[in-house]
Amino acid sequence: MYWVTGATGLVGKYMVKALLSRGENVVAFYHLAPIENTQQWLLDQGLSVEVLSHLHWRNAADWNFEAPDHAVKALIHCAAVVSYHKADHEQMMEVNVKHTERWVNWCLEYQIPMGYVSSIAALGKAAEGKPIDEQCFWQPSKDHTEYARTKFLSEMEVWRGHEEGGQFVMVNPGVIIGECMPGQSTAALFQTVARKWGGYPQGGTGWVSAVDVARALIQLMDQKCWGQRYVLVAENHTMQWAFEQIADSLQIKRPFWKVNAAVLKILWLLDGFKEKFLGVKAQITEEAIRNTAEIKQYSSQKIIGQLDFKFEDMQEVFGKTGTYMRRHLHL
Repeated sequence: MYWVTGATGLVGKYMVKALLSRGENVVAFYHLAPIENTQQWLLDQGLSVEVLSHLHWRNAADWNFEAPDHAVKALIHCAAVVSYHKADHEQMMEVNVKHTERWVNWCLEYQIPMGYVSSIAALGKAAEGKPIDEQCFWQPSKDHTEYARTKFLSEMEVWRGHEEGGQFVMVNPGVIIGECMPGQSTAALFQTVARKWGGYPQGGTGWVSAVDVARALIQLMDQKCWGQRYVLVAENHTMQWAFEQIADSLQIKRPFWKVNAAVLKILWLLDGFKEKFLGVKAQITEEAIRNTAEIKQYSSQKIIGQLDFKFEDMQEVFGKTGTYMRRHLHL
């Protein structure tokens, strides 16, 4: 039996689907999101009611890291808070860092392997002209977002577990694209483009499908690649390219003007005003602006070479995701 944290999140539900599809029993931890949405999504993905009988839900709020009451093959730790808003800093420290510390200690105590989903945000910079890979180690800097810092600190807990004799493997995915409900992960990007304001951010990053994140981590655990980390980026693209793919998938007009630093500052101030006086949580924050300012290139040659891993085509991934999102964004 596999245990999966964050099972109602973007990566978590794809992880659950992949495990159930190959006949595994799964204990799925959830917190705030209703499990009914994930249950229905799994049915819509073609999993039968009989297969779903192998899925057992557990509320993370009721879990106190006690001894497992049955054999556990492995824990797959997907739960995390992603935010670029100061109001969420404390929650990110609690969920991303402290909960990871507790799960690492639990795995060590009961000798259970762990697969951990980190982020490219926790990687360092590469030498000029080189892509960022697993050898690019974190360097302290005021330019890091709080999200990046908490993911780095959570990685330190995982490496500690490895040094103390545990079996841990880690993946660092790029921006993950997959089907999800409005308000979650990928949906925020699609909702931004769906507003039809016509702009796209500067900068660029690495992109990967949620299917590939689940598939890669499970394969790495099957191969017992303990003590290793792997960058998961299918393709590197600018934000302009990504916004154009989203617009095409939503069947709306492509964005046509670059949002430069001056415009972003104005939008940041307007969003801050709405938050202060209208109580509407700001989406454009100083950290969010900083996070999209650069064009970064990433390399996944390690997992490609080691497992002959083949990533999904990102244009097709955006297309399939957009077809799903059109229904849920009521376009």
